[in-house]
Order: sequence, then structure tokens, then C-alpha cells
Amino acid sequence: DSPIGCAMRTTPLTPQRIETYSRISISGHRKSSSLGKWGLKLEAALETITAAPGAQDDAIEKFKELAHEMRGFGGTFDYNLITAISDQLFRVMEQFKGINAQQAMIIKVHIDSMKVVSTERIKGDGGERGEQVMSGLRSVIAKFT
Repeated sequence: DSPIGCAMRTTPLTPQRIETYSRISISGHRKSSSLGKWGLKLEAALETITAAPGAQDDAIEKFKELAHEMRGFGGTFDYNLITAISDQLFRVMEQFKGINAQQAMIIKVHIDSMKVVSTERIKGDGGERGEQVMSGLRSVIAKFT
């Protein structure tokens, strides 16, 4: 593990830290190739949604399908926290009627959280670390919905 990864484990997880750590992990750390591919698919789907505000319906449905698939994928490889994050993301997206900037930020924080789980290899429900991640996501949702 790198010093950055160690610092992240002892520091409370905030949406800002998730975003920062996500950027660092993409550029400098190895991660599970399967989880990484799903993260890239989710990011590409989010970019499609935000690039064409007038034609979001199909892109949103595709994104929700990917989030739904991630729910099963996480459990298959003992990344139950990925399943929980994906489930929460799917449920939040069910409430959205189109995607505005704040909703896109909520989605992005969920994707970044999955990257943190993958990079730190947080297995199972993640214990205390997993609760930090889920608590941070609930805070973001509460703040922007």
C-alpha cells in the first residue's frame, strides 16, 4: 500500500476525499481490472448523459442497467460494498427525472466510491470503512436532493 492509501484508511471519508482519492487511484494505483472496467463503463455512460441533456432518456436507462449489473457483480467477488453502493445508486436514479448538475455530482460520487472500494480492495461489507463510505454517500444524497 502507498502512504496515500494508508492515510485514507485513517482519515474520515468525505465526498471531497472520495473525489481526490479517485483521481489519485486512477493515475497511480493498480486496481481490479474487472471492477476498473465497470467503473469506466459507468463513467462513459455518465458522460453520455451529461453531454446530451435533450436526449438523456436512453442514456439514463443504459446507466441504470449498468448500475443494476454492478449490484450482482459486487457480490460475486465478495465486494458487497460495491453491491450496496450500486444498489443505492440505482435507487437514487429511479427518483431522477432527467439529470441536472447536482444529480450528476451524486452519481459521480457513487462511481468514485466504487473506485475507492476497488483500489483499497475493501472486501465484504467493509466493516467500519464500509460504513464510512455509505454514510458519506447518504450525506451527499441528503445534501443535494
